[in-house]
Amino acid sequence: MKIFITGVAGFIGSHLANSLSVDHQVTGIDNFRSGSLTRLESRTVFQNLDLNSISDFELVDLLEGVDVL
Repeated sequence: MKIFITGVAGFIGSHLANSLSVDHQVTGIDNFRSGSLTRLESRTVFQNLDLNSISDFELVDLLEGVDVL
């Protein structure tokens, strides 16, 4: 299953990503205002993005093939 997490470098997002990435493909975004890259395990694919600064078209591209948001 392909899972997409917003706020992936935050406390809750990172724990969720690290747990789910054992059995699933996890991708996430974070603006790193309060999150930390050190919380993420190497199995998680991430991008430094702010949801407020991307267009709807970019968001559609990011979510292509995602099963769970």
